[in-house]
Amino acid sequence: KMSGNSDYVRDGVEAKRFFESIHLKEMPSSGWQKYQPAYGGFSAEFPHHPYEVFGDGVQYEALDKQTNTHFAVIRTEVHNHHFAEEDTFDLSLMEESYGASEFIDRKTSRVQHKIGGYPALDAKYKHKDGSFSFVRFLIQGTHYYTIIAHGEKENESMRRFINSFMVTPFIYAEKKHHS
Repeated sequence: KMSGNSDYVRDGVEAKRFFESIHLKEMPSSGWQKYQPAYGGFSAEFPHHPYEVFGDGVQYEALDKQTNTHFAVIRTEVHNHHFAEEDTFDLSLMEESYGASEFIDRKTSRVQHKIGGYPALDAKYKHKDGSFSFVRFLIQGTHYYTIIAHGEKENESMRRFINSFMVTPFIYAEKKHHS
């Protein structure tokens, strides 16, 4: 983001030079590969090494250019100390939140089940632009995962990605003795 007086940003030489200097890194596509963060927690197959985006939670994102399909794993930490509910209640809240997004037209399917002993909910959505998303919501204690495959058309890579997601143990550094 850039700001300035009058038409500085639109007409200024510095602004033009700045924006022309930005080059986005192309991620090489080496084919589908299993990915696990260095600290563990989950693994999934992505079409290339995912981008990591840190914010309120952590997002891992990749794009399959052949099918124009976007893949994401979003991990959020939720600490509910004020009430105790079934995990199915929190899954429904996650589903409701995603479904209320302004780009969603309607939910077309919904199935609750368990993945590796953890409560999960799979839903399929039709977007207002005609595209689709397959979403899996999964809860592992305080770790809330939203696994998303979104594309213009339904394709096999969407199911492949969603079904490749697995909860894995966290990897902790060796303990250090301090004296």
